[in-house]
Amino acid sequence: VSPAEARSLQCVLDYEGEDIQELFGELGWERAGITQELSQASKHEIIDAYVQWSLLRKHADQLDPFAEGFQEVLGASRIARHMVDGTQLERVLCGGEFPQVDVGA
Repeated sequence: VSPAEARSLQCVLDYEGEDIQELFGELGWERAGITQELSQASKHEIIDAYVQWSLLRKHADQLDPFAEGFQEVLGASRIARHMVDGTQLERVLCGGEFPQVDVGA
Protein backbone atom coordinates (compact mmCIF):
# COMPACT_ATOMS: atom_id res chain seq x y z
CA VAL A 1 0.00 0.00 0.00
CA SER A 2 1.47 3.34 -1.01
CA PRO A 3 1.68 6.21 1.50
CA ALA A 4 -1.12 8.04 -0.36
CA GLU A 5 -3.34 4.95 -0.26
CA ALA A 6 -2.57 4.45 3.42
CA ARG A 7 -3.60 8.05 4.20
CA SER A 8 -6.83 7.61 2.22
CA LEU A 9 -7.66 4.38 3.99
CA GLN A 10 -6.92 6.01 7.34
CA CYS A 11 -9.34 8.84 6.43
CA VAL A 12 -12.05 6.23 5.86
CA LEU A 13 -11.29 4.59 9.20
CA ASP A 14 -11.26 7.95 11.04
CA TYR A 15 -14.49 9.21 9.49
CA GLU A 16 -17.44 8.86 11.87
CA GLY A 17 -20.33 10.28 9.83
CA GLU A 18 -23.23 8.16 8.66
CA ASP A 19 -22.76 9.47 5.10
CA ILE A 20 -19.57 7.41 4.73
CA GLN A 21 -20.90 5.58 1.63
CA GLU A 22 -21.64 8.87 -0.13
CA LEU A 23 -18.16 10.25 0.64
CA PHE A 24 -15.98 7.18 0.21
CA GLY A 25 -18.13 4.63 -1.60
CA GLU A 26 -16.64 5.29 -5.04
CA LEU A 27 -12.98 4.60 -4.27
CA GLY A 28 -12.67 1.53 -6.50
CA TRP A 29 -13.39 -1.09 -3.87
CA GLU A 30 -14.80 -3.38 -6.58
CA ARG A 31 -11.35 -3.86 -8.16
CA ALA A 32 -10.40 -5.65 -4.94
CA GLY A 33 -13.50 -7.85 -5.22
CA ILE A 34 -15.38 -5.93 -2.53
CA THR A 35 -19.08 -5.77 -3.26
CA GLN A 36 -20.31 -4.94 0.22
CA GLU A 37 -21.61 -1.41 0.78
CA LEU A 38 -19.34 0.81 2.86
CA SER A 39 -20.82 1.67 6.25
CA GLN A 40 -19.57 2.46 9.73
CA ALA A 41 -20.20 -1.17 10.67
CA SER A 42 -18.35 -2.59 7.64
CA LYS A 43 -15.49 -0.12 7.16
CA HIS A 44 -12.88 -2.13 9.11
CA GLU A 45 -13.73 -5.32 7.22
CA ILE A 46 -13.63 -3.50 3.86
CA ILE A 47 -10.31 -1.78 4.60
CA ASP A 48 -8.87 -5.12 5.74
CA ALA A 49 -10.01 -6.81 2.53
CA TYR A 50 -8.58 -3.98 0.42
CA VAL A 51 -5.19 -4.13 2.17
CA GLN A 52 -5.06 -7.92 1.78
CA TRP A 53 -5.88 -7.57 -1.92
CA SER A 54 -3.30 -4.82 -2.36
CA LEU A 55 -0.52 -6.78 -0.65
CA LEU A 56 -1.29 -10.30 -1.86
CA ARG A 57 -3.30 -10.30 -5.09
CA LYS A 58 -2.96 -6.92 -6.82
CA HIS A 59 0.23 -7.87 -8.69
CA ALA A 60 -0.18 -11.64 -8.71
CA ASP A 61 -0.65 -11.79 -12.51
CA GLN A 62 2.80 -10.28 -12.98
CA LEU A 63 4.64 -11.88 -10.05
CA ASP A 64 3.36 -15.45 -10.22
CA PRO A 65 4.96 -16.23 -13.63
CA PHE A 66 8.20 -14.58 -12.49
CA ALA A 67 8.22 -16.62 -9.29
CA GLU A 68 7.58 -19.83 -11.25
CA GLY A 69 10.46 -19.05 -13.63
CA PHE A 70 12.75 -18.10 -10.78
CA GLN A 71 11.89 -21.34 -8.99
CA GLU A 72 12.44 -23.28 -12.22
CA VAL A 73 15.95 -21.84 -12.61
CA LEU A 74 17.08 -21.73 -8.99
CA GLY A 75 14.69 -24.11 -7.30
CA ALA A 76 16.67 -27.28 -7.90
CA SER A 77 19.97 -25.78 -6.80
CA ARG A 78 20.44 -25.45 -3.05
CA ILE A 79 23.74 -23.65 -3.61
CA ALA A 80 22.22 -21.06 -5.97
CA ARG A 81 19.32 -20.42 -3.59
CA HIS A 82 21.77 -19.66 -0.81
CA MET A 83 23.93 -17.47 -3.04
CA VAL A 84 21.15 -14.95 -3.70
CA ASP A 85 19.82 -13.20 -0.62
CA GLY A 86 16.82 -10.89 -0.37
CA THR A 87 18.84 -7.71 -0.88
CA GLN A 88 20.51 -9.07 -3.99
CA LEU A 89 17.19 -10.25 -5.40
CA GLU A 90 15.69 -6.80 -4.79
CA ARG A 91 18.57 -5.22 -6.72
CA VAL A 92 18.01 -7.61 -9.61
CA LEU A 93 14.28 -6.91 -9.70
CA CYS A 94 14.27 -3.18 -8.95
CA GLY A 95 17.68 -2.11 -10.15
CA GLY A 96 20.06 -0.13 -8.06
CA GLU A 97 23.64 0.48 -7.24
CA PHE A 98 25.91 -2.50 -7.11
CA PRO A 99 28.98 -2.24 -4.92
CA GLN A 100 32.34 -2.16 -6.64
CA VAL A 101 34.25 -5.35 -6.01
CA ASP A 102 38.03 -5.33 -6.26
CA VAL A 103 39.23 -8.88 -6.51
CA GLY A 104 42.98 -9.19 -6.43
CA ALA A 105 44.43 -11.96 -8.54
